[in-house]
Amino acid sequence: MTDELSMVVLGSGSRGNSYYIWNKDTAVLIDCGLSTKQIFSRLEKVGILYPKIDAVFITHEHTDHVASCAVLERRLTATGQRPKFYMSAGTFCSAPAQCLPKQYHRLQDGQRVIVGSLTIEAFEVPHDGTECLGYRVGYKGHWAGVITDLGDVTDE
Repeated sequence: MTDELSMVVLGSGSRGNSYYIWNKDTAVLIDCGLSTKQIFSRLEKVGILYPKIDAVFITHEHTDHVASCAVLERRLTATGQRPKFYMSAGTFCSAPAQCLPKQYHRLQDGQRVIVGSLTIEAFEVPHDGTECLGYRVGYKGHWAGVITDLGDVTDE
């Protein structure tokens, strides 16, 4: 791995959304609407055979964004990884219970989180979900952003 910020879109659409962003020592997944099998298969296709996932950030409660949280949490825990799951309280309360991880960390508009060497900033996104968030992921002055299902373009 090189000392830069990288991103791959694993899926974007009504069949499932998932984005993997990483650098040499930290990796995050934004949304897990694809099956866990598909997430790992698609990572393998781009050369990431044993993915490290330090944290998972969920944009909103629709199943094409949250479907495999619980399964992914169990699978990663079984391999010794302990990823933290982040989402808004509205997303957690509105998502199907069977999809949710056992624990999550609450995020809100404007909040910043440090995961390893990555900085993740949450911001509100207009959509028909509850407390939808977009994410900006930074490392050494380079940024990648994920905005899904954007209802309207705002000044933010």
